[in-house]
Amino acid sequence: MTRYLDLGPTLPEFLAPELVERLDAEFGLRPIDEPTADLRRMLDSSTATPAD
Repeated sequence: MTRYLDLGPTLPEFLAPELVERLDAEFGLRPIDEPTADLRRMLDSSTATPAD
């Protein structure tokens, strides 16, 4: 089961680049941007893939 971690619109400054890489590898970081589209993506299991 793949998990996704939605963060944004900018990453917190306390996250070191190495930690960001690890979180992305383990949880599939996805940036958030536009609230309506983000919510739709989070609720629609057919589009639950990491952002490219």
